[in-house]
Amino acid sequence: ESKRIELEEEHRAALAAVNVELTEAKADVDEAQEALEDERLKSSESIEQVRCLEERLERETSRSEDRVSAAESKRIELEEEHRAALAAVNVELTEAKADVDEAQEALEDERLKSSESIEQVRCLEERLERETSRSEDRVSAAESKRIEL
Repeated sequence: ESKRIELEEEHRAALAAVNVELTEAKADVDEAQEALEDERLKSSESIEQVRCLEERLERETSRSEDRVSAAESKRIELEEEHRAALAAVNVELTEAKADVDEAQEALEDERLKSSESIEQVRCLEERLERETSRSEDRVSAAESKRIEL
């Protein structure tokens, strides 16, 4: 009988220890679940922040790409305008030089031919001076324009 009582007491003590252990284990599980839930909330907030940052990055990247594209188009347009303006200035310079050359050739031809009249030579020289002056003005204007461009 005393052995039975002793065994029952040991059994009750063991059950009490097991119940304490179960209670502690349940508390640990509850605590771990709360920590897990807190981490899930933090994690979902972090994921949302990352998603927002990724969307912002996409918008900013798109805007930047649009700005780069517009700037590149403007640069190409300006380069084309610059080339066209330089070509026009070069044509003007070429024409002005050709006019001077033509006037000089005409003067030389007339000097060689003209034993007739100094007056004709004088008129041609005046013409050469006028053409030269006009051409120099055109060359100067074209040169200024070329420098400006």
